Amino acid sequence: VDLTEFNEELNPYEPILMAEAPRRGMQIEYHRISIPDGEVPSRQGMRTCLEVIEEEGLLENCRTRGEQLLRGLQGVAERSDLVAEARGRGLMIGVEMAMDEVGELVVAQMLKRDVCVAYTLNNPRVLRFEPPLTINADQVDHAVATFEEAVAELEQQVQLLESGELPL
Repeated sequence: VDLTEFNEELNPYEPILMAEAPRRGMQIEYHRISIPDGEVPSRQGMRTCLEVIEEEGLLENCRTRGEQLLRGLQGVAERSDLVAEARGRGLMIGVEMAMDEVGELVVAQMLKRDVCVAYTLNNPRVLRFEPPLTINADQVDHAVATFEEAVAELEQQVQLLESGELPL
């Protein structure tokens, strides 16, 4: 579980995070973000979040669905010359495309099919798959199938361009 280290000299909530998460069998990883004044969550709010994560099995779902998603996207990468690799952990998966501008075109093709992904701002070749923790197996299969359809359509267009059958 990624817990946030708040952008303050002394985080009054850190002891509760440090105490509660390990007792619930959760590994703590810190990420620094900036929070506007007055919007620091309460201790009870944090406990409630941890309880929901635990009670609804969201951590296990993240692991299971993340492995399913990564395997599916890696399968597409093995079958396509346009996909360089798929990598990630949990439900944060990156897919690197083999050519410039292809990532942006894949995003557009997937949006046409009602699946939302985005490319990273620092490298448009890399697409981010970041589904919610509540995603189910059928939704993961749909996302992978949609990605494969989008890539296949672009592969056809690239082949037509290379053969000269599709003018620039």
